Amino acid sequence: MPGVNPGSAPVEQAPLTEHPRNCQGRLDRSVQCVSGQTPSRSLLGLLYRFALTQHLEGADFRRVRDGPMSFESLLAKCSELLGAVETPAAVAARLRLAHDGTSADARLQSQLDRIVDLVEPNLLEGLDQAQQAVVLADISTTIRQSLDFLENPSRPLGWHHDDPAVLDSQGRASKHIISRIQAIATKRAPLAELLRQPGAFLDIGTGVGWIAIEAARVWPNLRVTGTDIWEPSLALAHRNIADSGMTERVSVRNENLENLRELARYNLVWLPSLFMPEQVIRRSLAPVFQALAPGGTLNFALWEVSPDPLRQALTSLAVVRMGGHPWRPEEVESLLNATGFTDVEAFNFPEVELTLVAGCKPTGAS
Repeated sequence: MPGVNPGSAPVEQAPLTEHPRNCQGRLDRSVQCVSGQTPSRSLLGLLYRFALTQHLEGADFRRVRDGPMSFESLLAKCSELLGAVETPAAVAARLRLAHDGTSADARLQSQLDRIVDLVEPNLLEGLDQAQQAVVLADISTTIRQSLDFLENPSRPLGWHHDDPAVLDSQGRASKHIISRIQAIATKRAPLAELLRQPGAFLDIGTGVGWIAIEAARVWPNLRVTGTDIWEPSLALAHRNIADSGMTERVSVRNENLENLRELARYNLVWLPSLFMPEQVIRRSLAPVFQALAPGGTLNFALWEVSPDPLRQALTSLAVVRMGGHPWRPEEVESLLNATGFTDVEAFNFPEVELTLVAGCKPTGAS
């Protein structure tokens, strides 16, 4: 997502939809952003579903065998699985050529076009550079982190990446978060009003600072503070903030979430639970509540629960490896209610497999 601003276009919000009961018997509330800020046609989810159905169709991972799988059968299964890696890589390569305005050997480009068309005709048509950049960053960080996992499966849990390419692609892929919060604001009038007024936004786990920078661009009346404990990310964040010209309104600091001591300062807090141990989250919600100004909103992020068992297992694996806990929406809702938040509500964004649980600090709270 080099040097582009996906938040520059106005947000157009699709209707909030309520589905029948999901597998937990709860009502699903899904919000879909359909503006220029969001890759159209749920591209990222589509790539996964295509790879899964094409290369794992008919597979039953719970099948009980009479004996061990033969070496030849294992090789065949691995060949199927590798297609799930090669497909998004090929799509991203074609997208990179379009984004950068370059071309490859005509024979190679023809093969890339064929693969894209097999995934879905016109898959990459109609995307602006900002949308292209979001998809490129997401595929890039996923493949790079998967390679790191392959090479370092015994690495301690937590976020330990210091490769600037991984850090930057992770941050750039996350910029779309601001459009999700905007989408929630169209359904919650108090939040929409907060975002229009002068105030402060706390970006917990800011990483390289792209969410903080995007927030400052989209909400010109907010000052933004980013916190993180990973110095390689913070070093890049300082540079990105300076390059963006946002040093007057965006700042970052090294701070552990458990050490948050500010009182009634922030109108909005972003909490990405994916990178944080369960007990850290539980111990930190009270300080986060205290740091919010009365009437302020917390957005607690978790990955969406998938009905696909393999996809859900892969999601849980990624969260655990990053040091987080695979929360379920009902767990988070209960936790926020117990902390004192009101108007607690989960919003699903299936196009990016994300759930945000929003909760408000009562206006009369201290």
